Amino acid sequence: MTRDEIILLTGPVGGGKTTTAVALAGELRASGRRTAVIDLDLLYPMAGQGEPRYTDPATWRAVYRGAAGLAEGFVASGIDVVIVEGGFLTVDEIGWFRDGLTTDRPVRLVALDLSWDETRRRVDADASADRGVTRDERVLRWHYGQFTAALPFLHANGVVVDGENGSAEAIARSIVDACDRKRRPSQRLAARPLTEPAASRLPLDHADREVILAAHARAVEAGEDGYTDPATGLFVFTAAYHAARGVCCESGCRHCPYIEE
Repeated sequence: MTRDEIILLTGPVGGGKTTTAVALAGELRASGRRTAVIDLDLLYPMAGQGEPRYTDPATWRAVYRGAAGLAEGFVASGIDVVIVEGGFLTVDEIGWFRDGLTTDRPVRLVALDLSWDETRRRVDADASADRGVTRDERVLRWHYGQFTAALPFLHANGVVVDGENGSAEAIARSIVDACDRKRRPSQRLAARPLTEPAASRLPLDHADREVILAAHARAVEAGEDGYTDPATGLFVFTAAYHAARGVCCESGCRHCPYIEE
């Protein structure tokens, strides 16, 4: 891991993200890097006062963008690595966070992979009042289903580590090792969601625009590198694929996430 880096730590609800984030911060501090940890669930009440169910999309967008601003503030104050833990399972969620960034700070996605049985066991063992409705097995299963559906996307666009076996400290060390193995250059993304291509590459009046955007969205959610163009039959790389590369390939790609209008 480099300095001035932001780590987005995600995983199944109840899977130990907070515990792992604290352990990872300790591991990084032991190597001489100042760290800060941001918990998205703790920011939600600040933006959604009077909304106890944590379900309002507009509030969540504000939380992600606010977390990005807070992370940049920490880095500007001398923090080397900021760990933001919470739900980063979709292009939209990562896009909301990136929308809040104003600098070309490196951002890395890390996911904890746990089985359903271990996730259920950890929730049952958690005596804190904060666990709330996720103690209901139906609710927890729904959240776990969202996580498993996102795994192809997480594998394609980040680092996925075993979050089930070993102590929190051992898992933290495995995160550092995995990130060091997968280090890549980072180029600032354009200031728009990954789901929105530049108009110069896919004009607003393009006859197949809606079909293309739908095919692109399906490929991103499935963690696939690209999709087949409905008109030409050619293979087209997704914006998520290009973003994971870290730099523009200068090939005029339709979904290039680096070019500005």
